[in-house]
Amino acid sequence: MTLPSAIKPFMVAALLAASITAHAAPPQSIALSGQIVADNSFGTLAQHIGRNFNFEASFELDVSKAINTWVNAGGWTVYELDDGGANYAGAACIFDGANVAGGDCFSSNVIGFEFNDNAVENWTSEVSFLNINVADGTPLDVIVLGFDGQFGGDNTEVWVSLLFDGDLFDGYEPSGLPQSISLDKYVGGGGEFAQWDGPSDDWKGWAQFRVEAVSVSPVPEPAAAWMYGAGLFGLAAIARRRAARGR
Repeated sequence: MTLPSAIKPFMVAALLAASITAHAAPPQSIALSGQIVADNSFGTLAQHIGRNFNFEASFELDVSKAINTWVNAGGWTVYELDDGGANYAGAACIFDGANVAGGDCFSSNVIGFEFNDNAVENWTSEVSFLNINVADGTPLDVIVLGFDGQFGGDNTEVWVSLLFDGDLFDGYEPSGLPQSISLDKYVGGGGEFAQWDGPSDDWKGWAQFRVEAVSVSPVPEPAAAWMYGAGLFGLAAIARRRAARGR
């Protein structure tokens, strides 16, 4: 069956809009840097106090794409992404000055992420190294990214906690969790490198850090795809009117 020429633009627009809205958002990337602080740093990683670090990762905050989940000691569910490095990967380095290439680095194709709703700490006293302008006891929402690998000959974890105004998300229902990271409500960040002692699971090294700079790649909002689809429909309407005038 041959479609009338006036209908074809609508069909093309509809197919394009459906394709755009159905296509998954591309992985997001993050890059951050800061300094290892003396607070809580000890053992095999204490030697890195005062050094700089950076952390980079590509990820999606999509719990449905997790290949594995587990609950950590804090009671948070960790979601792990692993596609062999095609889209998800992470790398971290500890270095002196600006000499990242000369630093100590490790990487992984498995990226974990967590959510913590309304975390409460003494932000200006017990974790003052974060240097965030938030009163003690203020609830903040937390998005955590991290991975583990071989660093300095030991199995090492690195976790970055990004802190946001406490209304970023409410509860742990997957449909209500953030699907990407935006810095609109970001207030600061920190984290740790951690090493443990074999099967005993005793921590033998810890290096706490403060995030001083962070950037994330933008992710298109679903509304943008709909607006693009609406634009195509508008073009189709113009084409229809032109076709009608040409009869």
